[in-house]
Amino acid sequence: MIQIIKRKELKEYAIEDFMPFAIRPIEDLEFTSRTNSALKGNEIFLIAQLLLKTEWDVLKLPNIGKKSLYEIKDVIESRGWHLKYNKPFGLKKS
Repeated sequence: MIQIIKRKELKEYAIEDFMPFAIRPIEDLEFTSRTNSALKGNEIFLIAQLLLKTEWDVLKLPNIGKKSLYEIKDVIESRGWHLKYNKPFGLKKS
């Protein structure tokens, strides 16, 4: 059975409960130096911080354009992940 966790209840759970790989640094994704620098300049240091953003959120970041967005999507999708959808976040199996 899948239970939806409300955003205010999400604070009780560590991000590692949802995605154990999420606490790794973005350098592990091996982006180009321009994309890496742009993400760090926008204070995105962990994979979780990136995966919790929508495509629109990423495009609004300074120094991130369509080319960087496509690179980000290609790299994370090649690993079977995706950027956040505009849906409720946090599914928990019970």
